[in-house]
Amino acid sequence: MKKLLFIFFLLLQTFIFADASLNGPSGLVTMPTAQSLHYKEFNISYDYLGNIDKSENNLWKYSVNLGTFENLEIGIVGGEVPEEGVFLNVKYFISEGSERLPLTFATGFENLTAKADSAFYIVVSKTLQSDFHIHGGFKTIFGEELDPMAMFGLNYQFNEKIEFLGDLNGEEQTYFVNIGSKYQLSDNFNIRLNIVDLFQIGEEGRFITLGLSTNKFL
Repeated sequence: MKKLLFIFFLLLQTFIFADASLNGPSGLVTMPTAQSLHYKEFNISYDYLGNIDKSENNLWKYSVNLGTFENLEIGIVGGEVPEEGVFLNVKYFISEGSERLPLTFATGFENLTAKADSAFYIVVSKTLQSDFHIHGGFKTIFGEELDPMAMFGLNYQFNEKIEFLGDLNGEEQTYFVNIGSKYQLSDNFNIRLNIVDLFQIGEEGRFITLGLSTNKFL
């Protein structure tokens, strides 16, 4: 574990984290936040997921998100996961604070078009300092049975180029700790590096993910 963390933080000097979460909506490593794309703003991301514990389970996925109407973000996620095909994600701002350190709210759906495992969520994001944010919320996964889960995360802007982030998320009452980084290559391009399921709680094993994202306005 110490060796894995050493490699991760060493790579942070050259790799970054994109604006979309691995599950598609804008957010942290896997959880969405109460931050969304602006009107006519879009991002496109691609991630390669290398399994540390089971090399035969390496995967790739992509996502596309667009700020459509006021306070509404719509996107798709696809690739080798999810297995059913391309899924739709929707996020809507309930309210947005206007103070210097705002508290914002959002609600949405992940995998809305899936036959199983679609999820409804409510999240809250709070700016504690200009460079430090915390996020929390709840989601309900619609499978054979309803699966309610809590979510928590944070992100810290280390400098103009590098950002650190992490979240606690999961499914089937199993929680995973995920950590990540974001490094800005240019005004429109980022690279992101994450470790999913840091403590190997799930059966699928830990993943190191490397992704590229672009963010622009139409």
